[in-house]
Amino acid sequence: MRVVVLWEDGFPTLDCCEHPRELIEQACGKDVLFCSDDELPAALAQQPDVVINPYGSAFSKACWPQFSDYLKRGGSWLNLGGDPLSRPVRRENGRWEVECPQRAYAKELRINHAFETETQGLEWRWTEEALRKPDLPAAEIRRCWSLQVRFCEDKEFPDECGSTSVRLAQLRPLLEGCRDGRRIAAPIVCVDRFYGDFGGGRWLLVNADLANPLPAQTLSELIKEAAQGSVEFSVRPSFACYHSGESPAFAVSARAGRISRSASVRLQRISRGLESQPHRPGDVEPDSVEDPVAQQSMQIGGAHSFVRLSCPDEAASPGLHCYRAELLDKDTGELLAQCETGFWRYEAHLLRSNAPLTADRDYFWRRGKPFPVTGTTYMSGDTHRKFLFEPNPAQWDHDFARMKDAGVNVVRTGIWTAWSRIMLDPGAVDEGVLRAFAAFLLSACKYDIPVIFTFFAFLPPAWGGENPYLDPQSVAAQKAFVSAFVERFKECDIFLWDFINEPSFSSKANEWYTRPNYDRFEQEAWRRWLLEQASEDEWRERWRLTPNDGIALPPPEDFQDKQINQGAHPLRAMTYRLFAQEMFRRWAEDMASVVRATGNPAQLVTVGQDEGGTGERPAPHFYGPAVDFTSNHSWWQNDDLLWDSVFTKLPDKPNLIEETGIMFVESPDGAAWRTPSEARSLLERKMALSFAGGCAGFIQWLWNTNVYMDSDNEVGIGFLRADGTEKPELDAFRAIAEFFRSNAEKMTGRQREEAVIVIPHSNLFSARCLADRATRTAVRALEYGAGISTRCVSEYRMADLGQPRLIVLPVARNLRPDCWKALLGKVEQGSTLLATGFIDCDDYWRRVERLDRLGIKTHSVPVHRCEDLRYDAGAPVEPTHTRAVFSGEALQRVDRAVVCGSNDSSIFVVSHGKGKVIYCAVPLEVSSNADECVIPIYLRAAREAGISHCEDISDMETEVLRRREVFKDYTLLIEVNEASSKRQSRLMSEKREVPAGRIALAFVDNKSGEAVARLDVCAGSV
Repeated sequence: MRVVVLWEDGFPTLDCCEHPRELIEQACGKDVLFCSDDELPAALAQQPDVVINPYGSAFSKACWPQFSDYLKRGGSWLNLGGDPLSRPVRRENGRWEVECPQRAYAKELRINHAFETETQGLEWRWTEEALRKPDLPAAEIRRCWSLQVRFCEDKEFPDECGSTSVRLAQLRPLLEGCRDGRRIAAPIVCVDRFYGDFGGGRWLLVNADLANPLPAQTLSELIKEAAQGSVEFSVRPSFACYHSGESPAFAVSARAGRISRSASVRLQRISRGLESQPHRPGDVEPDSVEDPVAQQSMQIGGAHSFVRLSCPDEAASPGLHCYRAELLDKDTGELLAQCETGFWRYEAHLLRSNAPLTADRDYFWRRGKPFPVTGTTYMSGDTHRKFLFEPNPAQWDHDFARMKDAGVNVVRTGIWTAWSRIMLDPGAVDEGVLRAFAAFLLSACKYDIPVIFTFFAFLPPAWGGENPYLDPQSVAAQKAFVSAFVERFKECDIFLWDFINEPSFSSKANEWYTRPNYDRFEQEAWRRWLLEQASEDEWRERWRLTPNDGIALPPPEDFQDKQINQGAHPLRAMTYRLFAQEMFRRWAEDMASVVRATGNPAQLVTVGQDEGGTGERPAPHFYGPAVDFTSNHSWWQNDDLLWDSVFTKLPDKPNLIEETGIMFVESPDGAAWRTPSEARSLLERKMALSFAGGCAGFIQWLWNTNVYMDSDNEVGIGFLRADGTEKPELDAFRAIAEFFRSNAEKMTGRQREEAVIVIPHSNLFSARCLADRATRTAVRALEYGAGISTRCVSEYRMADLGQPRLIVLPVARNLRPDCWKALLGKVEQGSTLLATGFIDCDDYWRRVERLDRLGIKTHSVPVHRCEDLRYDAGAPVEPTHTRAVFSGEALQRVDRAVVCGSNDSSIFVVSHGKGKVIYCAVPLEVSSNADECVIPIYLRAAREAGISHCEDISDMETEVLRRREVFKDYTLLIEVNEASSKRQSRLMSEKREVPAGRIALAFVDNKSGEAVARLDVCAGSV
């Protein structure tokens, strides 16, 4: 074994203690070469077995080209201490100069980031993944870092957004720090590089600030392990689930990057998991491993070797069977690699024994009680999105136990890629995948955790068709795919089916938008849909076309908001987006019909849309009738998290924030934008707000970090880091999950909000859209500024209005006539309507005199930079807020109404039937100073409507949300502080403070007004 050590007198050691030269010599033996900065390149060219950097975070900048080349040739590396490769050191004028912290060098190795993790009070132990377990180091670990890595390069399926890649490497924690059985830190990790650049190498990284050097024995064992090079070892069942009478077997695969020798594979039964009973993840004590049940010889080297292991007859009993597989040197008995594996013996009664979820207007129920969802998305950490192709029920069992312990009560999973791998031709579904899914379900049932299963992602696979939504060939194949899963498990009640994750209605070239595909099926469907509603001449009038123009699908330029519509007819854009909504709804109904045909009403269905459903992409207000509950994925729009929930909630179905998490962001210097604690606080706010607006809870994305995606964003998301340790985000999850689990029975008889915002979808779908910003402003003004709980109703679903006290129609501009008629009908019955901006035109910008009936006649003009806000009586709205300001592009894209004979008044109050219409001629929600000019007017409208519970404008804090969800006997109080400093809580009578960026939750007895349950984010649930 040849070991090379970089050694320079005076070279700085950063973020770690120094390891004396004598100690390293003692650990390495005689085959060690200490090299200066100048000598190291020549030594690296000889390809030594291991290179040691003993200087913690510091390393030689001059040697980087040769060192990185050495690693690319499959070299092995031991880094002693610190955050590896974060502090380049250069020689300047005879002195060592330390450069600023940076990620550029480590990122070349796909070590993107390193985050400091806590070490206080942890119990340190070698992990099961550690092949060598010397005496624990006596050194005090003052700090340690967890790595954020990416172990893939290119997509295996380039046309699929959700595609993974070849797994180029694997990270194993060797030493970990635990508290109460929870893995908090991993200061020593091993990275095995299998393929591509660095293939064959093994990196041992001591990512810790050690107070004292590692003992010689520990250091020696780490060097030996690094010198061995990478070893790839897998043992997978031929089926993940076997039926009675079938003989289980395992396929063994092994490959070594550097060694070549005779080996032996030994299979040992693990006593855990033989019964269909859950176990707790008390990971401090290892599983009980019994005598070997099978053994097989094999030769390992640079090419893959394969053998088959048969299981003994003892595996005939029903339940989960887990095994530990070891790869041993046949001559020395040295342990070269190990893994866990297993399979299920099918248990039909277990699949049928779990209680289903049912849905009411707002929430899910289970076993006769409300069931607030606190879930996560899960795909196995060892293979992630390939978990149904390379199943490992033993790993799933570990993870389900850990999720259950954390408070996870629903798991979302599914297929994000490789549908053609599962079903090459319609009906020819891979039996191994179906068996793997059966094993996954059995694992979930063992822990009594319902499963949401997602079939497709982004765009449904076309299976050779021209249009994924409209070509009968494609739709028939999709239905066959869905049917294969649904029919196999139609008697299982623990299911919820999600037909597609974050769908678009577009061509592949325009994913994430709603744009035509222009294929023959879409052209035919488009023409048929148009003529079902109106004649060609009527459509030409709506779009401002001549008889020389056809009614074909709109070209791409129609979707652009231009100052001059040269050659474009943007009014067609809205029509196409409405067409897309209807076609998607029909597709969802087609998929739902497959589930309904099984006759099991317990299996609920949904569509897993993201924030795009608040814009032009398929929206719950349109596909809602096809599903049992709706969903929204809250990701980027962190300033509008409440708007996300309120906007997507239908009045008659639960809305699940089905996927929420933290998109990873970097600063321009490549550093992480948020610290782990900042990410924790943001996710905490997202989880709390998933219960605002009557939403049913959340599914976090995701449990295990997925390091096998080609996106540096994806590899930064997850409760568990690549080393298996917990992020602070999981602490927030645990607290919120326990709070709602303990108080679920209080969530009955929820009262509907007294205020409604009408979503002007005709404007929202237009090329010139003002409604998006207007509705965001309206939600924030009502909820944050005025303290008024609200809900949203689409312009196209007026039957959902109910009879609210206050209706807000913000900057509709172009509005369907039947919507206005319905709104006036509600006013006649006693509601107060607040409408803003010019609204005297229909959905296709044709003039209508809709305000004439109220005695108001208008025409439109472009807004001025400053627009005064005065009631018709001439008095200002409030003493200090009397104008709306418009700037930038608004001056050439936004107009206002001018009311004839108004003497410059802009706000009018008109009695109509039993109610009132408050009309503001200025589109104040899209002004530059919307907060200060909108809230006073909304407050006055609320008082006109008789809403008594609203904030005092003199004490307005728009950075703090105070939301009340009122139930029959209790009120859920949600307080979210978006400010950079603490704020006084006003939800309860006693004085309490909400820390910066954090939340407060409480249930209050409606009769006594006393808090009966409370979540203190600093101390947990009280």
